[in-house]
Amino acid sequence: MIPKITLAALLVLSAIQGLGAQQQSDSGRKGAVLRSLVLPGWGQRTLRSDRWASRFMVAEAGLWLSIASAGKWAEVNRDGYRSYAAQYAGVSNRSRPDIYYFRLGAWDNMEEYNQDQLRRRNIAAIYITGGDADWDWETTAHRERYRELRNSSLRWDQATTIAVSGLIVNRVLAAINILYLTRAIPEAAVVPLPAAAGGLIKLSWDF
Repeated sequence: MIPKITLAALLVLSAIQGLGAQQQSDSGRKGAVLRSLVLPGWGQRTLRSDRWASRFMVAEAGLWLSIASAGKWAEVNRDGYRSYAAQYAGVSNRSRPDIYYFRLGAWDNMEEYNQDQLRRRNIAAIYITGGDADWDWETTAHRERYRELRNSSLRWDQATTIAVSGLIVNRVLAAINILYLTRAIPEAAVVPLPAAAGGLIKLSWDF
């Protein structure tokens, strides 16, 4: 039988080898995580996990396509409701801030809006009569139709925001997946022992 001290020395040596392998693995893991944060699927590709790499890359491409598409439709609808306001409410300045276009959908004309602000004592929000902020809808139905067009544009803006959030989520999930993949492949140190000790002792290091 091999003396206990010899067996202990072999176990210590195995532990040192395992720690060295762990340090190398940690370095590779960090690099893969950083790659996945830059481009989801890139880190998986370096680990030769092609199935996961394809999933994250397809998701990334789909999200960018959604952003481009939603952004385009939001712009088209924005131009549409502003042109509609110019035609049916007499809006002359199309570069007004978004709050102005919100108010167009809530009041039939600027005089009605200003009177409402006077009742609320919100003097700072009143528009000057005779300026380029003046509006007057031909009918209430036109104003309601305008509000529908504007809400459609806002929904496309929201879709763009959701897709951008999806890019962040995709990167977080890709980084977590790297941690899962590297943990799912444990390092093992095999220490050969003389036949009298019963063959081989296999030590597995899970990290």
